[in-house]
Amino acid sequence: MGRAGWAGGGAKKAETMAALRGQAIAVLGLDPSLLEATVRRLAREGARLALGAAEADHIAELVAELRWEGAEIAALAIAGDGGGLVEPVVALCAGAFGGVDAVVTDRRSAAASMGVLQRLGVGALVVVAREDERHVALPAGADGSRRGCGGPDVSVVALPDRRAGAALPDAVARAVAFALAAPAGTNVATIAVRPTTAADALRAA
Repeated sequence: MGRAGWAGGGAKKAETMAALRGQAIAVLGLDPSLLEATVRRLAREGARLALGAAEADHIAELVAELRWEGAEIAALAIAGDGGGLVEPVVALCAGAFGGVDAVVTDRRSAAASMGVLQRLGVGALVVVAREDERHVALPAGADGSRRGCGGPDVSVVALPDRRAGAALPDAVARAVAFALAAPAGTNVATIAVRPTTAADALRAA
């Protein structure tokens, strides 16, 4: 399907939903709370999702719930982490939905995901990483230094630290959706997730 356009202003939420509707997205390697929040956000906005994680029971419950709500979703419970998840989850996505528009992953799987997307010649890559790790083991271009070089569009969602990363799953999910809704051929570069006040959180929801 490819990536659709983005518009700012008061229509941002509607435009994000329109941009993500129908996209085939592989999500893998994220911590459980971040995975669940991200998958719920993307499913609500109409994306078709292939998930990979080691927590078989948790994944099964999440998939069953979202399918009941009408989401198009496939899942693969697989032991291990890092790059070992990439190939089977991307293959699951391609088999279920006829292609892959994007991969969302953590920094451990970033380089392997970049390689797969380059081989396919399509897609966007969103990497979720701690602020102090976002330049560690990330593929070339993840810092925006190689925009326009013909590879996948790469964006990074940077978490301030381990504690904040665990405490801000909804903010991470919103940032991932924003990055995926960017126009094809662009990088959102880095989105830094920061703690907000309760009032700010309600306005952003």
